Amino acid sequence: MRITKKLFFIFFKISIVSSLLGLVYIVYALNEKLGNYSVKNDNYASDMKIEYSNNVNPFINNKDNSSVQKFIDCFEESIEIEEFPVELKDKINEIYELFNDNNHNLSFSYEDLYTGLHISYNENENQFAASTIKAPVITYLYEKIDKGEINKDKQIQYLQNYFVEGSGSIQYSDFGTSYSIGELAKKSIVESDNIAYQMISYNLDYNEITTYWHNLGSDNFWQNSIWNNMNTKDGIIYMKELYRYYLTNTDNSNELINYFYNSVMPLIKSIKNVLVAHKSGWRANLVHDMSIIFDEYPYVVAIMTDLGYEDYQSFFDKASKLIEEIHEIYWNNKSNYCYNKNFN
Repeated sequence: MRITKKLFFIFFKISIVSSLLGLVYIVYALNEKLGNYSVKNDNYASDMKIEYSNNVNPFINNKDNSSVQKFIDCFEESIEIEEFPVELKDKINEIYELFNDNNHNLSFSYEDLYTGLHISYNENENQFAASTIKAPVITYLYEKIDKGEINKDKQIQYLQNYFVEGSGSIQYSDFGTSYSIGELAKKSIVESDNIAYQMISYNLDYNEITTYWHNLGSDNFWQNSIWNNMNTKDGIIYMKELYRYYLTNTDNSNELINYFYNSVMPLIKSIKNVLVAHKSGWRANLVHDMSIIFDEYPYVVAIMTDLGYEDYQSFFDKASKLIEEIHEIYWNNKSNYCYNKNFN
């Protein structure tokens, strides 16, 4: 009898340990899982687009077809929009109502970096990029630095032809002052220094950088000049590439992401106060921002507006909150959907 009890307790303990290991595996795999998705549109307005990006790769292959694995594999499956919960559809409609303003040119794009879920409004509507264009230029620059093709310590002299009005501190320096490329990059992002940006841009290969961003999907990058138009679809491309570069975890990529953490005029925010890397831009009545939100499941957002300076912060606060709520509801629903499908 005692032996039977001991065997029972041993078996019970083994069962608990196995369950815990299974849960740990689920959490680990779901945090690393990348999948390809497709989803059809529902009855939203034609300006609102909901789809899944195709440029993510599978993470787990050749695993046993256990319940745990089926649960994980579920994250690769499409969830049709009609299967989204009412709460999620309501939030999508709320953000549509926020951006559907006939008096202003408003647009946004959101993409979940793990699953590729992409929601947007007027994302192909071009506007003057203002200082948001500095993000892809400096990202490209740092990637070239990491490859050893550009020397971050190289000095560039501030000449009169680099002068441009606007933000930044170099405009108060004397002509002839020298700055390293690294210093200019920091000023371009943290201060949004226009002169620093021009000093870097004029020293890059125009054809090479435009080809680089065109190959990544941006048709608007530097079409006519280093100050150009863009749309929120471009903004997502720029932020996704910055995130990809950040994941290389080099000294330079860590330095650069810190510049974006500390960039002037943060507009897109997180209600959970997680880290946000961003680059804003403004000119006349145009106020834009594009960001990486370092949530548990990170995502990228780009918002472009022509609201002027009177009430832009209130608008960005509302938009940031709605997008973060959509993101949270989506992931909670996906977890519940996959759990119910495989364990109930």
